[in-house]
Amino acid sequence: MIRFLFYGQDGQDSRFLRAYIHPVYSLRLNAHPSQDSDPDLRETILQNLQTIDQWKQSLHVVCLFSYEMGCILHNANQPASLPVGYPLMAAYAFPGATMEEREAIHEDGGGENSKQGYCPAFALGPARSVLAADYRRNIESIQEAIRSGRTYQVNFTHPVHMPFSGSPLAFFHHLRKRYPSPYSVYAELEDRHIISISPELFFLSKPVAPDAAASAESSPPGSGGMRSGRSTGADDNDRATSYRIEVRPMKGTVRASSNPDENRRLKQQLLESEKDRAELAMITDLLRNDLGRICPPGGVRLEKAIQPESYVYVHQLTSVIVGERSNDSLKEIIPFLFPSGSITGAPRRETMQIIAERECDYRGIYTGSIGYCLPSADKNETGHPPGFPQSQDSQDSQDSSGSPESPGKENPGVSPDPSGANQIEKKQNSLISYQNSDHGFAEPIMVFNVAIRTAEILRGMLRYGAGGGITLLSEPDLEWKELHWKAKPVLTQNKPGLIETMALQRGRIRNEDLHVRRLLRSARRLSIPLSKESLEHDLQTLKQDYPKGKFRVRLHLTADGQLEKKVAAMQMRADADRLLSSEEQTVELSEERGMVPPKIKMPRPRKRKWKLRLIADPVSSKDPWLLHKVDRREIYDRTLDSVRQAGYDEALFINQDQEITEGAISSIFYRWKGAWYTPPVRCGLLPGVGRQRLLARGKGRIAFRRLKVHELDQVERIVLINSLRGLHEGELEL
Repeated sequence: MIRFLFYGQDGQDSRFLRAYIHPVYSLRLNAHPSQDSDPDLRETILQNLQTIDQWKQSLHVVCLFSYEMGCILHNANQPASLPVGYPLMAAYAFPGATMEEREAIHEDGGGENSKQGYCPAFALGPARSVLAADYRRNIESIQEAIRSGRTYQVNFTHPVHMPFSGSPLAFFHHLRKRYPSPYSVYAELEDRHIISISPELFFLSKPVAPDAAASAESSPPGSGGMRSGRSTGADDNDRATSYRIEVRPMKGTVRASSNPDENRRLKQQLLESEKDRAELAMITDLLRNDLGRICPPGGVRLEKAIQPESYVYVHQLTSVIVGERSNDSLKEIIPFLFPSGSITGAPRRETMQIIAERECDYRGIYTGSIGYCLPSADKNETGHPPGFPQSQDSQDSQDSSGSPESPGKENPGVSPDPSGANQIEKKQNSLISYQNSDHGFAEPIMVFNVAIRTAEILRGMLRYGAGGGITLLSEPDLEWKELHWKAKPVLTQNKPGLIETMALQRGRIRNEDLHVRRLLRSARRLSIPLSKESLEHDLQTLKQDYPKGKFRVRLHLTADGQLEKKVAAMQMRADADRLLSSEEQTVELSEERGMVPPKIKMPRPRKRKWKLRLIADPVSSKDPWLLHKVDRREIYDRTLDSVRQAGYDEALFINQDQEITEGAISSIFYRWKGAWYTPPVRCGLLPGVGRQRLLARGKGRIAFRRLKVHELDQVERIVLINSLRGLHEGELEL
């Protein structure tokens, strides 16, 4: 399904504006291997913009422009080649907008991993981003380019990558509610999802009626956001003599605070910052010059030189520049304004060359633009875009002298593309109810955002860009912090804390080395601050405070790096003591399939067997949280409570490939044809401390093997191990 949802901002709340579902026409220019040597690519982009201009005369059109499209328009190098098939630009035409939220948003069917992980709707895995040292070195290199006179300011960005499972639509709604923004968009394309919670306007355009020119000039700068209301302006038959075009660049950032006094101080600090004001002034001059190239002399003015805008997590500075044009042609506007100077720097083309030299990955839709065009007031008689094929029903309604073209005729102004990279299609129009509002002159008929705070989701991976403007006054450490402020929407999403549960006996922590190693490794992977020295100091204090007796110690490392400790008395079995107190080091075993280990005598488990219940709902082996003992284990806790109420002792989980993974509180070992095995970590399970110690005890005599559900009746024994509860024989009812 092709679907777009647009949301604005009403105070501190997110507000639904409009939705588009099921296009009647689509246009998509994809990246292809030979595009760098394609001399006609720029002309193809211009022809596509002309096609959009034709569509928007009578249809609603949603457009997506990648940053790399701007590189082609300005003959500038790209930071990196776009993946083959990536949309350089795309546009979709609709007969109208769906104005009711309930019509546009239905219960999401879930998707591949909708039930997986620790959040029922979506889950994000550990982030992979640039190293701080590399980021600082690049900033210093950019400042050298500024000193040499190549540029005044460079917008330097870097993508954050992380695994994603669940519903992209649920993730969008979570973000836009938590971080309300005036130009938020959810885009569901043929092959990917794009989620933008952008606070920045690229440009808007609205016609000025002959008798309303004066009042249009005095309209407030904030009147042109993404809107859903119907116009109360001029009649549809009126014709515009000019079009007001408005740009609102955004530069300068400081974090926001939940403390009101500190928040006011931070906002004032931003307003007084020499560096941030200089950033904004340079980009304001650049965009004022851009508008001057497409507006007549004297047609550009600066309405606001500097104004602060506050959001949930950051404060930013903006300016407002307006101009007037005789038309609203995208073919004439985009080549001069795009990409926005706020995400390149100044001067634009040379700075784009520097960006290509310093950034190591493509940008894509991030720092490009997403927006919509509403139909002009002067529609043709048929209500269809001139020069485009119409449905058979539309043709039948015309007499023999009518002008509509036959279905097989090519679109004017669009050259056939033998490579298939440029695709223009007429879609089957589904029977859906649209509200065609008669958009008058008081409402913008084109609104485009700067696609910052924007994520893409493709094949289980999320990609989110962040960055900032670099000048001679930039401090690398502060720029590094700003990068994380801007990436906060994804870096803090669903980020769990970590737990470790250990046995403390007679002043010693059993398997302390393995617990410490696992906690430090997971904290490092999840970017949670924790030093080995402070952890060992806290554990040493615990051992001194409890020199006698047996205790259960629970460490909770919160997402922001706070270490919480709870101690409770407990009873331990002697066989668990013997099994789990060995000081042998963990050995690395090959996880190749088909390895048959030599026989090993398994330690004797408890006499009473654990009754096991096989859980039909699978977990996802791609869920990265399964590799860490996180504090969000609701799916395991709820399942364990359920099976125990049904008379069982432990749950047995499977993954999407019908492979056994682990229990809710234990790791699994099984005997198959006389040899012992355990499922490999890549099946989607926690590498438990008891599991690690038993593997070390086995010293290569326990192998890794995937166990399919249909093989369970051939398993000779199942043993479950937990570092606190010891070893239990399992009994599975098939």
